[in-house]
Amino acid sequence: CGAFPDIDLAAVNGPAAVVVSGAEEEIVRIADLASERGWKTSRLRTSHAFHSRLMEPMLAEFRAVVSGLAFHDPVLPAVSTVTGE
Repeated sequence: CGAFPDIDLAAVNGPAAVVVSGAEEEIVRIADLASERGWKTSRLRTSHAFHSRLMEPMLAEFRAVVSGLAFHDPVLPAVSTVTGE
């Protein structure tokens, strides 16, 4: 992201609602700049910089864990909020 090399655009939830992820120091700088412009900011309470390249060192470990799992069709009933079924 140019001036913020350790930041990734994590989500675009709407024209005025974006999520950035990455190095905490740069997140703080972005939040300060946004506040100076009068934009509302809030921090998500997460344990990691999800949706950022900072997760890449953990991917091999995640793959190792997932490779040992068995996946099955769900057995719990669910109701769709889209179709009502």
